Parts: sequence; C-alpha cells; structure tokens
Amino acid sequence: MKLKILFWFWFVCVISPPLCAQQNQKLDSLLAVYHTQADDTLKVRTLSALFKSTKSNNVEKSKAYLDELLQLSKKLANEFGIYRAYWHYGEYYSYKSQIDSANYYLNKCLDHYVANGNIESQTIINHALAANAYSKSDYKKACLLYTSDAADDSLRV
Repeated sequence: MKLKILFWFWFVCVISPPLCAQQNQKLDSLLAVYHTQADDTLKVRTLSALFKSTKSNNVEKSKAYLDELLQLSKKLANEFGIYRAYWHYGEYYSYKSQIDSANYYLNKCLDHYVANGNIESQTIINHALAANAYSKSDYKKACLLYTSDAADDSLRV
C-alpha cells in the first residue's frame, strides 16, 4: 500500500508538471509570436494553432482566437484561412454540443473541399459530420457518413 502511495506521489510531483509545462511552453511561444506578427498569412496559421492549443482548456479564449482568425482571413481574402476557420467553428460547436451549428460550418467546408477536389479534407470533415450524427443518435447516418463518398449530397446532415 505504501508503495502505491509513493508511486502516485512521485508521478504527480515529478512526471505531471513537466507534461503540463510543455503545453504551457507551446502556448507561451505561440502567444509571443502572435503578438509580434503583422496581419498576414503567418498570423492566420498562428491563430489556428492558438485555437487548437486552447480549445480544450479555455473554450471562450479559443473562440476569441477563432473569431479573429475568420476576420483576418476575410480581410486578407485568404481562402485557406477562411475554410480553416469554418472547420474550427465546426469543432468548437461540436465541443459545445451545438450540433446543428457545427454541421452548418462543417458543410460549408465540405462544399469547398469537394469543389476543389481535396479528398483528404473531405474525409476528415465527413468523419466529423458522422461523429455529430452519432451524438444525435442517428446511427444509420453516422455509419453511412463514415463509409461514404464525401461528395454525396444525399448524406448531408
């Protein structure tokens, strides 16, 4: 019993802090870069990375990065950034269990990726839509989405 307690004490005090510190170092580095960048495509990518780094532990802050990402991408007419923002909005609303809003943004992405023949992104978006269908207990649609052609309009949610 004492060995278990010592192990957990060692794990919590020795192993866990460096793991947390690595995440904080990444976020600190992204923030340092973000504050020095001009409004350009590199800042678009940095905002996307900031969203991803904060979406699970600071949802409201991640939304602020997301809003800025979309605004900057539109200002720059950066198509990559616009659709990346829509994709992230889909993630954000899925995380908040607002599935209809998530599907709205994910379908906007899917339309764009189908029109541009981006099969890899179509597949990822399709899987996100399938996960959303699953969360709404629409298991048949979820199975079809997981195994379907992303461009099949009859399966849209």
